[in-house]
Amino acid sequence: MAGFFSIRNWERFQHYKDRDPPWVKLYRDLLTSESWVLGTDLSRVVQVASTLLAPRYSNQIPMRFDLLRKVMSLECKEAEFDKAIKHLANTGFLDIHEVTSDPKSLEQNASKSLATCTSETEQRRAEKSREEIHVPQERDAGPAGRVFDHWRTEFSHPRAQLDTKRRRVIEAALKTYDEATLQAAISGYRQSPHHMGQNERRTVYDDIELFLRDSKHVEAGLNFARGPPAAAMSAVGRAREKLRNGNGNGRVVSEQFGGESEAGLGSTAGLLRRIPDS
Repeated sequence: MAGFFSIRNWERFQHYKDRDPPWVKLYRDLLTSESWVLGTDLSRVVQVASTLLAPRYSNQIPMRFDLLRKVMSLECKEAEFDKAIKHLANTGFLDIHEVTSDPKSLEQNASKSLATCTSETEQRRAEKSREEIHVPQERDAGPAGRVFDHWRTEFSHPRAQLDTKRRRVIEAALKTYDEATLQAAISGYRQSPHHMGQNERRTVYDDIELFLRDSKHVEAGLNFARGPPAAAMSAVGRAREKLRNGNGNGRVVSEQFGGESEAGLGSTAGLLRRIPDS
């Protein structure tokens, strides 16, 4: 099979309009399309891989089985590949074109494009890395942006992004509280040992979506700011506290060690008094 093929309605899959995009859109309705539902495992691989290859070849993917077998990581015969291509064309996913120019020129362009793929990708990664280091992120000057920047600075998340989900949570909270109140609540969570990692999972819970999830969480942050909560007491600390207060005449502690009272604990009771809280 000679020529090239192109993705029909290619602009629908585009994100960047003026240059080779680093990624393309993949719509969920692909799973219910005729080309997908009536296709084979091979045609589905070719379908997705073609979508990713289209920007590399300006949506003129060369009909070269030797080339596409490698870049698509296919394990099939050429006749099977041709059948998958025809299926995608018959179901309206792509269009097949005959060669209208020198076939050798088309093959040379395809080989050249494939050879530069890796180097260009690495170059884009290097440029992106330099941008992250030298170019500060553009700040949102609105109320939601200022609240987000406060959280990002307070909890040392310089690379965090104000995406749609976070903006929605912040803006919902701003309908009830002003900026200063939300910033105070956010800062208050720094005073919570549990949220800062002093918990059974040794996990830090510091996402702004958690802090501003609802009024209950905002008010909890304000309470933390007014009076930091005590760190969680260890099992030994709780047992020692029970022993010190005389609750149940030592029964709570004795249940853990098989005795019936503080006097019955003997040296164990003295040990509990000497062990510091962890």
